[in-house]
Amino acid sequence: KKATPAHERLYRSHNSNSARLEAERKKKADEEVADCTFAPKRVHNIPLERELAKQEEMERKKKGGAAKDGSSGRSVEREKAMYEAGRQRQIAARLADKSSEEAAAERDQEEAAKFSFKPTLETAEGGAEKPKKT
Repeated sequence: KKATPAHERLYRSHNSNSARLEAERKKKADEEVADCTFAPKRVHNIPLERELAKQEEMERKKKGGAAKDGSSGRSVEREKAMYEAGRQRQIAARLADKSSEEAAAERDQEEAAKFSFKPTLETAEGGAEKPKKT
């Protein structure tokens, strides 16, 4: 019987050690969490969801329970509500960005007005550039 080459023995040894160590790590992590009683509660906008569900239910009752294409119609209304909520968030974000940009520009102007020194900047061609009037 031939002896197994050293590199194969080392490779097998490494793999078995790695598997054993990984199993021990997983067991230790599971033991740490076993006594944990904390269970996070996910926050949802429940009143909005309830209101949408009520509206969808009323729509279904008005339509007789099903849309013309055989679907419940619920997903279309839900998509519209989700789209509208997303648009409102985008608009609010744009307004916040715009107001912060305007505030930053205003601060820059106020800061520039405080100082009497206006540096003369050189352009890439070596000529002097006139300072900008603010």
